[in-house]
Amino acid sequence: TLKFDPFLVADSIHKDIDGVKHRITTDSFTEGFLIDKKGTTTAFFIEIDEDNNTYEIRNSIIKQLSETLKNYPHLDFKITGIPYFRNQYVNILNEEVIFYISFSSVLIILLLGYLYRSIAG
Repeated sequence: TLKFDPFLVADSIHKDIDGVKHRITTDSFTEGFLIDKKGTTTAFFIEIDEDNNTYEIRNSIIKQLSETLKNYPHLDFKITGIPYFRNQYVNILNEEVIFYISFSSVLIILLLGYLYRSIAG
């Protein structure tokens, strides 16, 4: 299950939006890391517990995140980070292994068929 710890309380956002924006853009933790200096671009930071940091769970989180982001086609989202690239690398390798094994098998069969086209040699 996903657990979220909010950086801001929802009530405080609605009461003083300019103060919240100032607080976020001047906070040394968020400025340049989670939000740009202008306050127009932000990042989500997802931390996975070591006990749950497996390929299957990361893949599930990435799929859920991708499905959620599809609901906002007018916004430009980028998914990045070591866990994301680690999973994408494994997914790409799994797809390519099937292609290359089948391609290699056909090539070997054709080559052996050409070399041993007759029993007499």
